[in-house]
Amino acid sequence: MPSKHIPAIILVSIILLSAVTTAQIFIRGDANSDGAVDISDPIFIKDSLFVNVSNQPKCMDAADANDDGQVDITDVIYLNSFLFTGGPKPS
Repeated sequence: MPSKHIPAIILVSIILLSAVTTAQIFIRGDANSDGAVDISDPIFIKDSLFVNVSNQPKCMDAADANDDGQVDITDVIYLNSFLFTGGPKPS
């Protein structure tokens, strides 16, 4: 005997599955949200701080490369250190 609640369960499952597949993976240091930590990220942070202040990172926590609770020039320095001089990886 079929249950009346099966369609509702299927609908909820579809909604949850679509939310999981569209969720973005968090990568600390990926300030421009392109899926990689590279030279474009410190450039993006510097630009958003000093040039185009209306173009802010989508995820401020990802842009906070040194994880000190704020996005500032130290994140640019931290990422450049990681990318070019063997500094610690953003984590």
